[in-house]
Amino acid sequence: MEPKVQQILAPTDFSVASESSAAWAAWLAQRFGAAVTFLHALEVEWWALPEELVKRAPGTTELRQAARRWAEEELERWSQRFGGGQAVVVEGSPREAIPRASVELGADLVCMGTHGRSGVARTVFGSVAEHVARTAPVPVLTVRPGRSPALARVLAATDFSPAARQAVEWARLLADRCGAELVLLHVVELNPETFASVPKEILAPAVGERIRDYLVSRATQQLRALAREGDRLEVRLGAAGSGVVHAAEELGADLVCTGTRGLTGLAHLLLGSVAECVLRRSPVPVLICHARG
Repeated sequence: MEPKVQQILAPTDFSVASESSAAWAAWLAQRFGAAVTFLHALEVEWWALPEELVKRAPGTTELRQAARRWAEEELERWSQRFGGGQAVVVEGSPREAIPRASVELGADLVCMGTHGRSGVARTVFGSVAEHVARTAPVPVLTVRPGRSPALARVLAATDFSPAARQAVEWARLLADRCGAELVLLHVVELNPETFASVPKEILAPAVGERIRDYLVSRATQQLRALAREGDRLEVRLGAAGSGVVHAAEELGADLVCTGTRGLTGLAHLLLGSVAECVLRRSPVPVLICHARG
């Protein structure tokens, strides 16, 4: 079943990052004739609310009621600012509330901002966008502050896995609808797993160049099997995450589409995620897809 865009969920914390993602949500909705639902996950704790609101509320019950009214009014104004749409306020942590709402509201796509934290800030506070991209059952488009909506070139990074195939389908859908060029990219990682797939006759002493040629040729053939007329093919050598980011920069891509296995817990901590590396470092919006269940 081909991907569709009929319902877009646009979470917001009313930040500058959310302004950019809301603009992308509205822009995509126009091109697909889709509906947008603006969502705010309300954390009813004093540290998460405007200072003047906390000062006016004499107790916990009053604070909760005042916070709810404030959030509903702010979200309604936000919705009108970005073309209108349903405005939904839910209580709870954004990390948990956004994936849950994507199911309950029947979203086909989540479009949200990322603050692009790095170093200690990212380690301590984590990233809501990363968590949502890993756990939401639908594709998640993450947008950095200041990125205005425009699509002239879409980069689809693939490792030929089921999740990556889904990312290619979404990339093609977006490129076709927006009149953009589609670039199919595979980054060949020179690691033990890759070498294990090379025929033994090539794995002879002092034939490193032959091995690289074989791997590039094989990847190019695999990309051709996915391509359609007019698609551009790119094969590169290196680490997958940084290779995708560098390709996006060098090729002038406006959007990167990639897949993720959605690892959680210990597996995620040990193995990391190429998709999250791209999300953190990409200068352009990133669409992250899971394999269909």
